[in-house]
Amino acid sequence: MQIAALFTLLTIVASSCINDKGTYTILRKYIPGTFITEEDAELRMAAKKDTAVRVKITDVSVEGFFTELSESVVQHGHVWSTDSNKLTLEAGNFTELGEMPKGYVGKFLSELTELTSETQYYIRSYVRTSKNQIGYNPVFAAFKTRPTENEWRIRNQLDAVGRTAGVVFVSGGYAYVGMGEQGLSAYVAQIWKYSQASNTWDSFSPHTSIGSKPGDFQPRRNAVAFTVGTKGYIGLGENVNGDILSDFWEIDLEKQTWIQIKGLGNGDNPRINAVAFALGNKGYVGLGEFGNPSDKFWSYNQITKNWSSDDIKPFGGGERTGAIAFVLGGRAYVGLGKNYMYDDDGNKTTLYYNDLWEYNAEFDTWTQRQNFPGDGRTGAIGFSIEDEGFVGMGTKTVGGVETLYSDFYMFDPYNSKWIQKKSLDYPRKNSVGFSIGTKGYVAWGYGPFQGGDPIRLWDVWEYSR
Repeated sequence: MQIAALFTLLTIVASSCINDKGTYTILRKYIPGTFITEEDAELRMAAKKDTAVRVKITDVSVEGFFTELSESVVQHGHVWSTDSNKLTLEAGNFTELGEMPKGYVGKFLSELTELTSETQYYIRSYVRTSKNQIGYNPVFAAFKTRPTENEWRIRNQLDAVGRTAGVVFVSGGYAYVGMGEQGLSAYVAQIWKYSQASNTWDSFSPHTSIGSKPGDFQPRRNAVAFTVGTKGYIGLGENVNGDILSDFWEIDLEKQTWIQIKGLGNGDNPRINAVAFALGNKGYVGLGEFGNPSDKFWSYNQITKNWSSDDIKPFGGGERTGAIAFVLGGRAYVGLGKNYMYDDDGNKTTLYYNDLWEYNAEFDTWTQRQNFPGDGRTGAIGFSIEDEGFVGMGTKTVGGVETLYSDFYMFDPYNSKWIQKKSLDYPRKNSVGFSIGTKGYVAWGYGPFQGGDPIRLWDVWEYSR
């Protein structure tokens, strides 16, 4: 893939001129270890600006173009450095492309390898003659290598307290993460703000009244959250007494204030393990369970402050709980999760799904897409990075034996196909997954059982595609 680079141009302190043939440098007599300053005017090199034509993670192709060589050269190539003041053969790194005949006009290509990812480099071309003269392009170009692909790296954790079944929403380049269950079954009412730029966590103003009285915000797990503009929304879930909640709250992220809004479906639709997403100026909440899984969805209009199920059909994949959702290109994608089947004697069997459905709000349609290639599961995570979706982790229990997953897949909506990506080394369920810019994140969750108890995790991982 070719990536156009933007270049900062700077004329170096040297004997350089501009004529009708372009920019050139009058080469100077070269002695190893030093440069003699007197000009040797019979030799000239004219060259166009050098260009990085293929930028990857640690490899870059650099193209040069000679428009004039007044005599043949025994060596030419490119010199590069992370310091624009060290673009010399003595101080920088360089390629050696061999001889070039007198009068040559045309391109030449250098392959730079073993560079450092996400790093700014500077380049310029050079020539060396049989008379031990050397000349450089009087202008340099700049490029930045791409970030590491398909890799996970650990980021700063909030603290050393394990948390699971929380919520997350993203706005203005920050992730707001909270709720859930922490420590020894303590339910959470707090939100923390994660900055990608500084890799730091800050506390966010909690609701002024936390408790179980009317008007209080109740600590909860297995809730949902979404963002519309500069407002975050949190609702549903289960409180510490096992009550299933239907309330919803609007959070002004600029003022750090909380306002209770109408509960889901005007307050009479409590549920846990639902999904939520936003399209345009509306939030959407659906699926989940209250006694039995549901296929119903509601939309929330931020302007009218009302919920409605009239403008969104029930989920195309049927009733389920513990599904995933992400948004790509103005459409929502919902899938995975579980449902229950009962025989005549009332024995329950859990059904796990691996399907994926696309929701088009303009036409209010659900369309099935290519199935997720991993096992059917619940408690997974899903997020999107630019024009691709990512799904992984989660759990499945068969015959009383639970499997925790660490596999991870990318969904290409344009070709309706999945591509397996690098797994996270630590399997988990009920984590939070989100993206900021071109990075994805997975945090918290339940890890493998040890000593009969699941481990509540506190680690935070960043994914580079």
